[in-house]
Amino acid sequence: MPFRTKKYIGLDIGSSGTKAVQICCRQGQPLQPVCRSLSNTDEGILNDSELYQGIGNWLQELGWQNCPACLGMPQFLASTLVADFPVVKGAVLARMVNAETRQLAGISEEAFVSDFQPLKSAFGRQGPVLIGICREAAIQEKITAFSTNAQGHPETVAMNGLAMANAFLELEKNSAASDKPVLLLDIGQETATACVLAAGQPLFVGTMLVAAERFNKALQSKQSWEVEGEGMARWQNIRISEESPHSPLLEAARQLENEIQDVVEHWRSQERPELAETPIEQVFICGGGARIGGLAEWLQQRLEVTVTVFGPEAEGRIRPEFAVAFGLALQAAGKAAIEIALLPSELAWRKRRQKRLPLLWLAMLLLFGPLTLWQFFAWHGYGRQLEQMRDNSARLELCAKLLPELENMQKKVQLYESQLLPVLVGVRAGQQLSTALQVMADACAEDDWFVYLADENSYLPAKQQSRPAATSAPAPVSLFAPAGRTAVGDSFLPPEFPNRRLPQSVDRQEVLISAGYTNFVPSQPYERVREMAHRLNESQSFVGVDILPESMRVGREDIFAPWIPFCKKIPRRQFKAFTFRMPVNRTAAAVPDKRAAQADEEE
Repeated sequence: MPFRTKKYIGLDIGSSGTKAVQICCRQGQPLQPVCRSLSNTDEGILNDSELYQGIGNWLQELGWQNCPACLGMPQFLASTLVADFPVVKGAVLARMVNAETRQLAGISEEAFVSDFQPLKSAFGRQGPVLIGICREAAIQEKITAFSTNAQGHPETVAMNGLAMANAFLELEKNSAASDKPVLLLDIGQETATACVLAAGQPLFVGTMLVAAERFNKALQSKQSWEVEGEGMARWQNIRISEESPHSPLLEAARQLENEIQDVVEHWRSQERPELAETPIEQVFICGGGARIGGLAEWLQQRLEVTVTVFGPEAEGRIRPEFAVAFGLALQAAGKAAIEIALLPSELAWRKRRQKRLPLLWLAMLLLFGPLTLWQFFAWHGYGRQLEQMRDNSARLELCAKLLPELENMQKKVQLYESQLLPVLVGVRAGQQLSTALQVMADACAEDDWFVYLADENSYLPAKQQSRPAATSAPAPVSLFAPAGRTAVGDSFLPPEFPNRRLPQSVDRQEVLISAGYTNFVPSQPYERVREMAHRLNESQSFVGVDILPESMRVGREDIFAPWIPFCKKIPRRQFKAFTFRMPVNRTAAAVPDKRAAQADEEE
């Protein structure tokens, strides 16, 4: 299916080893590369036929053999060119590029494959175009060997140098956006590639003569005990900066430095004046040679620019040796910023047809989709309405049977609620008072004690009853046994809808009133009271504890009356009475209720 999620792989095939990176394209999700490598030396591969057969078996073991693949073409077998053309598009630009390609091919009798990509006008260039060219025989040989011997599915072929640039543009987006030129180095086992980019556009791509093989030979000349490890681990144990001046490793590093200087000078000699005098801002290295211990730091010291190792992240660490393979995987998935594909005309035409296949599916969908959707939704809608009617009919029949039972159950619930309401009120009040007593005990310091605790409703009526009533008020009616209730045989019947209170509607004790004594200090008469109020506020049970106003304390002298003689009997001590208004913290009070409800549900 053209719209399903696909996995793509990039293959960087070398004579000493093969590196593969798989990416999965899912919309809205970042690319997560999976990196794998195959050592040709360990497998005992002798020729190209065995090489591709081994790669096919290896991909089959990984489950990647059916994934569309992009094969890497060594940079020394291809070439690139940035040329200026008039600002035209489409077939006109293609004909002009083909004419330029024929001039590059010269009088050679071999066939060449080329591709191009327009670039943005910058650095004094108007209508720049990046052109890639390679011999068709080399491309056809690689595609045939991979299809026949490895039983793979080649999607396209791309140059290793541009694959390195695509990996850099994807992994180092902040550095790639700089207008100043940056130098990319792929230090492979057999070959090394250099690429100069500015503002995300390749300005120069070329090969270098010094590769990691030079370091490998230098490493073999050292004594086996001087550098521990094997293979890549042995490279990581090298310290270039600690080598002696005449060390073979240091000599190889100097040759690499000279080669880098020559490549930069070669680029400057053919670059426009706008960039020829601009210094290289930063150097990025990748490939297996980038893992040589201390090489990046040594190059940074010698080149006097920042040198950074880049590559895809796998297993929590940067893998620079997979940078080219990652760029090739981006090319296979169509996610590469530089889409220079080297394909023969037959394969290119087949790829264009495959690329246009989704348009054919879309046309068929637009042609037959509306009618099919209308028929489907009509059938589905009528069926759903029929099911709803049947369901409603069954529900109505069931409701007719359950209504009498529900009425009886409602009467029973009302009876049980009226019986449980006194118990519920008492339990809540008891829990709250118990918690308040514990908090008050924790808040007391030495010579502090409380003599009174009540809710605000209990405190205020006693105060109001001490005053003469202005008018006669009717006797209060009890909630559970209303006054004036008639016995059986009376002529008065109870109301049809009595005033019933559910357990959830029972009022909570919002405010508590407490009173007590504390040691009186003449210099600071209110300090002890203020500290006690502060400790009560710090608890989670009360919030906004403060001294009760004088207007509310008038008339409640009876609370302190029994304690006045007791305080006078204590010699050389003075005590100060206090009365607190303690609002209950509703949030803290709700926690015990929730725990009790959970316990009831578990039972």
